Amino acid sequence: MVDIAEIGPRWSEQLQRVLADRPDRPSLVLLPIDDPRLKDSAARAGAHAVLAYPFSTRDFSDALRRATESAPQGGASDPE
Repeated sequence: MVDIAEIGPRWSEQLQRVLADRPDRPSLVLLPIDDPRLKDSAARAGAHAVLAYPFSTRDFSDALRRATESAPQGGASDPE
């Protein structure tokens, strides 16, 4: 999960690096506002789901499920 309000302006680059190393990891990006440009940036960075504040518990749960379902499945064993 990436909360761009906590990471700063280079969040999309950081997300791209993480997903390049571990593409099987689900990614959910939390946006401080509902901004189409930020949503596009998240999608280009490889986010599996995007959610903008404010959101409900149900919204969060649904976004987390979408991220998990959208992430590529890894191999039979996890090296960590």
